[in-house]
Amino acid sequence: MLNRGIKVKNIKLAVIIFFSFKISSLSYVSGLCNSLFLLIQLIIAVLLLLNFVLQKKINKLDCCFLLFYLILAVSTLANKLDVTNYIKDFISSAILYMSVKYGMEKDPKSYFKYSSIILLVYTLFNTISAVYLYPNSMFRDNNNPIFFLGGDNTSIRIYLYSIAMYFANKHFNRQKISFPVLPVLNLLVFSFLRDIGSGKVCLFVTVIGLLILITKRKMPKDILLKIAVTNTVMFGLLLSLAKIDLAKSIITNVLHRDMTLTGRTIIWDITVNKVIEKPILGYGMIEGMDFQAMLGGITGINAHNTYLMMLFNGGILLFTVFAIAYFITRRQFNMIKPPNWFYVFPLLLFAVMVRGQVEGWDVPWLFPVMIILFYTKAIIKQEGKIYHNRKAKKHDF
Repeated sequence: MLNRGIKVKNIKLAVIIFFSFKISSLSYVSGLCNSLFLLIQLIIAVLLLLNFVLQKKINKLDCCFLLFYLILAVSTLANKLDVTNYIKDFISSAILYMSVKYGMEKDPKSYFKYSSIILLVYTLFNTISAVYLYPNSMFRDNNNPIFFLGGDNTSIRIYLYSIAMYFANKHFNRQKISFPVLPVLNLLVFSFLRDIGSGKVCLFVTVIGLLILITKRKMPKDILLKIAVTNTVMFGLLLSLAKIDLAKSIITNVLHRDMTLTGRTIIWDITVNKVIEKPILGYGMIEGMDFQAMLGGITGINAHNTYLMMLFNGGILLFTVFAIAYFITRRQFNMIKPPNWFYVFPLLLFAVMVRGQVEGWDVPWLFPVMIILFYTKAIIKQEGKIYHNRKAKKHDF
């Protein structure tokens, strides 16, 4: 009976993880299948939320997450916009956030195991399809290439998650740390095959970070503060890239982009001016083509910067809630000194935040990493129990 209960629990967790990562190509294959997938996601998210409420397991970070999307809803309604985009984003963001929270509370080890398998299968299939169809794609959307996981640019976030979960699954409760060759190679092939600038940057950041994890005995103190400070100054530096010869060489010769980062700096200027006009509550979650209409002939369905999009969509109020959520996470993470392997999650957060400097709206991928870091103490506690149980069994023999 005990084994049967464990199997049911594991199947339940695997199903939740499966539906938490949306296969974006579904919307191009069948509108009905896509709607059913969203409906299942909504049902799972509601059930998980009810479970947390009934068990009184709503924490400060959860409150920030819900407040973030409440402000975004108010801004969208106040600006009399269609709420369809908001609802879709909230459902996909909520299911991912709550599934990770559920996994961290119930069984972090199993969560890392199943998410590692599912994400590796997803991303490998995505890369293989990109290789097979090269130089074409499965579908086109506003002239953007779409593959199994969706747009080639947006897929990078799932590749980053795949690397982190693979690494965590492999090293949970183990002493030796080694390089996660397969998922990193997977990201490398896809980024260079599709010539994705942000993918190459994230690959570089991830590889350097992983090498530090493997070779360095002591991790930096208050690493989340360092990540926040680095990202705070990064945007200002991006605006000055055209004046720096070394940066010009990297951007034009390695990333194969022009000195406006494919028009991004121009879009940033326009977006900043719009934010200044409505700084408190912003413009709400606007349709991509409506955003592009205000750019005066430049192609771009968002600001190509996650933090600017927060300010544009929900103003200072929305950005403040995100900042509070971040520093709540930092405070919780600093309460314990985790083993080196666990620093793959601050690395994941840093990689996604760096990507957010040049890509729009990575919010649904930031909050889930933050909830993992929020539960650091519980995760390390489970690791310690498993480790001591294994030692006890060996001693018995």
